[in-house]
Amino acid sequence: MRTGVIERQVLMTHVHSGDPGGSTVPIQVDLHWAAAAPWSVRVGFRRDGEQVFWKFGLDVLAAALVRPQAGAAEDGLKVVWTCGRQREAAFLVRVEDPAGGLGWLEARTTDVAEFLADALRAMAIRTATE
Repeated sequence: MRTGVIERQVLMTHVHSGDPGGSTVPIQVDLHWAAAAPWSVRVGFRRDGEQVFWKFGLDVLAAALVRPQAGAAEDGLKVVWTCGRQREAAFLVRVEDPAGGLGWLEARTTDVAEFLADALRAMAIRTATE
């Protein structure tokens, strides 16, 4: 791990809501936090053979663990929320499919929460030592 950088790969599922039954495609997503831009998280993944990056506010992702949050990503508005009785079931990001339909990315809430905890811990340590 590079100093001042937290990175984690998580497996997410892209759910196409326009398809009958909501077909799913597993994708590997890279979560990236850097001390140089401490209030943002970069989410990267491959779509249609191209690398796609979204930037979210760290606060938007953290708050979404408790209640739905709207947050801007580089290519437009995304809505982030958790679901399930204990909110551990999934962490969801609503997206617009390339074909114009709606879909979402789904990950385990614990994967996202662990990444955010590491980023916030690194931010606190860095702030305390400055």
